[in-house]
Amino acid sequence: MTKEIKVIDYVMGTGKTKYIFEYMQANPHKKYIYVTPLLSEAEMRAVEQCGSISMVSPVVDERGNTKSQHMLELLKEGLNISTTHTMFKNLRKQHLKQIEYWGYTLIIDETVDFIESYNDYNQADIKDLSERGDLLVHEDMNGRVSMEWDISEGNTYEDLKGMCDAGLVYSTKKPHTMLNVQVPPVIIDAAAEVFVLTYLYEHSLMRSFMDLHGFTHKKLIIPHLEDKTKEVKERIRTNLKIVEVKAADNYLKNTYKAALSHSWWNTMIKKNTATDLFKFCSNWLNNNLEHKDSFFFTCPKVLVSSENKQRRTKSVLEKAKLRYFSNPLGESVTEEILDTQGKKHKVKKTVNIKWLFSGTKATNDFCDRKMCFYLINVYPNLAVQHYLGDYGLKIDEDMYALSEMLQFIWRGNIRTEGGEMTVYIASPRMKKLLQDWIGIH
Repeated sequence: MTKEIKVIDYVMGTGKTKYIFEYMQANPHKKYIYVTPLLSEAEMRAVEQCGSISMVSPVVDERGNTKSQHMLELLKEGLNISTTHTMFKNLRKQHLKQIEYWGYTLIIDETVDFIESYNDYNQADIKDLSERGDLLVHEDMNGRVSMEWDISEGNTYEDLKGMCDAGLVYSTKKPHTMLNVQVPPVIIDAAAEVFVLTYLYEHSLMRSFMDLHGFTHKKLIIPHLEDKTKEVKERIRTNLKIVEVKAADNYLKNTYKAALSHSWWNTMIKKNTATDLFKFCSNWLNNNLEHKDSFFFTCPKVLVSSENKQRRTKSVLEKAKLRYFSNPLGESVTEEILDTQGKKHKVKKTVNIKWLFSGTKATNDFCDRKMCFYLINVYPNLAVQHYLGDYGLKIDEDMYALSEMLQFIWRGNIRTEGGEMTVYIASPRMKKLLQDWIGIH
């Protein structure tokens, strides 16, 4: 139904979400689906702050219905709904039918990755299937992949077959081994109206996905948010202190541009030198004790968690027993919470968290943290980047990286009025991007 995306594109902290909630209250005749990255934001903030607009979040109910089933019930009733990015991306045809029937307005808070690399099978397997003619790439359909092999249940490639049959798998033009999965664009097309709230939308993967599938964009100019943007940037310029960790800087001085990328970290793990940088940061904390209990950091997840789910093994950082970076994921405690229907649920909550995924957005849970160690060098996924390039869409690597970094840093104390914050940006490339954006050197 819709081909135009209305974009509210302003820097973090200017009040985009507040603006859209006020818009919803001023237009109560419309039906809304509000989509946000985090469950807490969907179940609490939207429900509590939409005023006269009554919002409901899908839950697992007492009858044993899944969230997907509850979502369908809510849509059939034409209710206003708040949900997560993950839930939204997994909507099915029956959900979309109801969205179209009721003419829902879709509000997406922060960009959604509608296109992601597909790595469930190794490239050798995919190459073999392609050379045998079992996988066909349809370039006239943006590289959609079909599987011509009528495989039996239990076959190694059963999951891949199912994904291809659902029209979710795409490939670069050559080689045909770099696959990605995409959310069907009908998930956007079903809505009567679509708003996206973010910053630097033009350089997001979501923008590329929308361009690929023929959507247009209209940036909304909102005067008071324009004025607020100037205020926020000046506050950041004044209150954000970029520090050096000299030992770490010397360690990285002669490294190449892509140092601290995921591939660089993987190399360091193989060399058993992945913890060197953390040692330098830990020593810095030892000399700046005011930050020892109020910092958070990011690095590839492989460093902080074990991939062995069946048998507990220690992560790279756990083995290192670093004083300040030990137990970066925090400790789990069990507590009772109330859902949107007033029912009690026991949930495990992780406390004293130090590590955050680099793509974390839309949470206020860490606004008390006054120190950030940004130990990563961001690049778009190579398979996705190659694929988009094959179909005429170029990603600005630096602007993409800047957007991701700003969103992450904004989880800390800098997001609060008058909040001061210290950051260490280990990558020279990422540090320069931040300095250029702020306008300081």
